[in-house]
Amino acid sequence: LTKRRTSRHIRLRVAHDGTPNVSLPYWLSYKTALTFVLSKQDWIIQQKNNRTTSEPAHGQRVGKTHFLTLKPVDKVQIRTKIIGNEAIVYHPASLDANDIKIKTAVSKLIVKVLKIQSENLLPQRLEQLAHVHDFTYSKVKISKMRSRWGSCSSDKLITLNCFLIQLPWDLIDYVLMHELVHTKVLSHSDKFWESFIGVMPDAKQRRKRMKQFHPHIFSEPA
Repeated sequence: LTKRRTSRHIRLRVAHDGTPNVSLPYWLSYKTALTFVLSKQDWIIQQKNNRTTSEPAHGQRVGKTHFLTLKPVDKVQIRTKIIGNEAIVYHPASLDANDIKIKTAVSKLIVKVLKIQSENLLPQRLEQLAHVHDFTYSKVKISKMRSRWGSCSSDKLITLNCFLIQLPWDLIDYVLMHELVHTKVLSHSDKFWESFIGVMPDAKQRRKRMKQFHPHIFSEPA
């Protein structure tokens, strides 16, 4: 349960790991929020059952520009390296690819690659959209966030989730424009949505598509 100054309603979502997350207005009691969650038990269970998890595999695409390579070697230590568009995990040939040590190394390397891609690509795209639609922001930073795709502070600092770079570009633009509109309207009020739709007429349609994605490592085939 998280209270947010900008929230006007209770919002419930189920994270990719099955954890229910609730954001609520500051004026609402936690007891009321818990009652709301309990009333949604059947829906939460259904969402958890619908969650499918897949492990990163050799040859899968990582973000926009890299591919994962699992390379068995005659060494006892696991090493990772980024060479060109390859994200390489060198691991002892004696270890199965599903070994927890290899999975941990793969996850850390993928996050590193996604951060590099995000830092190279997202600020450029944000600047382009801001210029076209006449928005200004103070700074942009890339971070790994568990449940949010992005945020905008009252001093117009925009923070973007490194997992965002895995989304299709039209949905990346949705998140970037969402945060740019917040530089003028911090809340999710009617005024916000009017402004948002003014610069992105199909914003609500893209929002529906966003619901199928959650901030975590995607396992995509090459």
